[in-house]
Formats: sequence, structure tokens, C-alpha cells
Amino acid sequence: MRILIIGPVYPYRGGVVHHVTSLYRALSDLQEVRIISFKRQYPSFLYPGTTDKDPSQVVIKVAADFILDLINPITWYRTKLEILRWKPDIVIFNWWVPYWSLAFSLIGQSVRKRGIPIVFIDHNVLPHEQHWWDIPLTKFTLRLGDLHVVHTLAQKEILRSITSKGKILLSPLPIYDAIQLEKIPQKIARANLNLPREGFTFLFFGIVRKYKGLDVLLEAMSILKHRGYYPNLIIAGEFWDNKDDYLERIKMFELASQVNIFDEYIPNEELSNHFSAANAYVAPYTGGSQSGQLTLALDFKLPSISTETIASAIEYLHSDSLIIIPKDDSNALANAMIKLLDNPHHQYKFSSSEMGNWSRLAKEIINHFN
Repeated sequence: MRILIIGPVYPYRGGVVHHVTSLYRALSDLQEVRIISFKRQYPSFLYPGTTDKDPSQVVIKVAADFILDLINPITWYRTKLEILRWKPDIVIFNWWVPYWSLAFSLIGQSVRKRGIPIVFIDHNVLPHEQHWWDIPLTKFTLRLGDLHVVHTLAQKEILRSITSKGKILLSPLPIYDAIQLEKIPQKIARANLNLPREGFTFLFFGIVRKYKGLDVLLEAMSILKHRGYYPNLIIAGEFWDNKDDYLERIKMFELASQVNIFDEYIPNEELSNHFSAANAYVAPYTGGSQSGQLTLALDFKLPSISTETIASAIEYLHSDSLIIIPKDDSNALANAMIKLLDNPHHQYKFSSSEMGNWSRLAKEIINHFN
């Protein structure tokens, strides 16, 4: 079987890149696989970060043909012709924003006319910040899918509200293991980051956007302070939201001595430092669908707190390593943090089966067409 994947890989950055790379590797163990990636993802004025390129020295690289430019229709036709020339048995599109709609629709319609099945990996059926055109563009494109892969029940329900076309495979989000990371001694990790050597430390990791719930976390930190708890907090990730708003909250809650901010995209070689420096991970998302960072935290054996908004992406079995709380509830978050603070030496139960694996996901996709 020949499988062609359309999606971003290195030198681009981010969770979708890691997802595409990991799934490619798992599929390649079973079938012949090829990737067509982007010659350019976004024009600079549409990208809120400093760059969409990965600054890491330790890179996650796979072979790909960089053809597609989403604002150059000539490359859409070139991609279509290249797919038809290669004659795959399955084409997998990675979908997370309607920006891809016109290009993916043109390519997808040509693929369907040749009788080639289409799979959509729906990382986000709809974008986190929505506009009036998102639903019609999403519906126009996703109707072409013979199979949709989603990682949460919530995304499945959103997808079904958008289109009744295609079958849905609900599969837990695997660990983002494209790069092998090792835990290092906590004191060394903290020294590497110039952090306090002592004290319980929570980690908030990833691009800072409104739906990630950092405002809720800072309010919870204030509640902890009023209750006599003074943990440290690492905020590690590039700010796509207004940073001054968060700095004002930190000042208002008098948390400056407890909060350490790394306002940058964290390169792969620094990941071990940030996760090893922490005692626990906190992901108080108020929106979104899943978090590769949360699976990474659990893989680092960090007890974690998350809202059900993203926790439902993980298939967890009889484990106390993940505390699930309601979204937008700073008191519930503070209580969960206190539970961890009061039991710093508790031996939490971790299991790799909680998060599934890429081999299982690859086999589920292939078996659907056998």
C-alpha cells in the first residue's frame, strides 16, 4: 500500500509538525509512505509568532517534498499532478485551520475523481479563534473525507455538526515522541535555567494564547498565596496573547518572586530542562481540543492538572497522575494544586498505555482500508 501525507514537517515547528513526523515514521514501518509538505505555510503578516521555523539545534527531520504554497495556486496544481503521478492508495491531509480550504479542496477533488480514498487528521475541526467564514470553508473541505481521525469526543461531535460525510476514527492522542528526551536531575535542570534550586515548581508550557487559561492559573496562584502556599511557576512559551495583560496580573497578585517567564519558542534541546525542573504540570485550558505537551509531561512522569477540555484526548487507565478539573474555575485549580503541594513525595502511577502509541494509530488507519 502507498500512503501520501500532506502536512508540515521540519523546518517548520509546532505540535502538528511533531504529529505528522511521528505518524509518518509509524506508517513507514508498515507501508510505503511519502510526504508532500509546504514550500511556504503562511505569509508573515498572517503568522502571529516571530517565525514558523523551528530554531532547534536538535531537529526532527524526515524526507519530504516541499511543493505546496497555500497562496500560490500554481503549486496546488503541481501538488495534484505529483499525487496522481505517484498513484497512492490513500492520501492523508492534516487539517487544523480553514486557511487550507481552497488548496486542499482542489487537490482533494482531483484525488477523489481518481477513486483514491482521503483521510483527514482533524487536529482542530474549527480554529480556536473563529470567524464567520470558518464553518462554510471547513464544511466545503471536510466533506471530501472518507475517514476522519480525531483525538477527542468533543472534536468528533463538532465534526458531525459540520458534515455527515465520512467515517470517524476516535483514537487517543499518542505521546509526542518524535525526539527522544531524557529526564535530568532537577537541581541541574534548574541551574541550567537559572531557577531557584528549592521549592515546589509548576510548569505551564507552550504558546500562550487566551484559551490556554494562563489567566486562570495566575488567579489560582493568588488564591494559593492567600492560603499560605508559595509555589514557583515556570511559564515557558512564546506569547501570542497580550503579554502586558499577564504581567499586570502578576504585579497585581504580587507573584513576581514566584513566576519565571521564558517568552520564546522552546527548542527541542531545552525541553528536558523545563520538564525536569518542574514538580508538576498544569494545563488549565478553557478551549482547544488536545495538548501534546500534556502527554509529554505525563511521559516525563510529572503529575499533571488539566481541564476535561483537553484531558479527554488521553486514554487514561486507573491512574492518579492526572487531576481533571472544570474549566474557568480558579478555585478548583487552586485546590488541585494544593493536593499536589501537600503530597510532594507521593508515588504517582504512570502508564504508557494511558496515551496509546503511534503504531496503534497507524494500524487503525491502514486497517480501515483493508
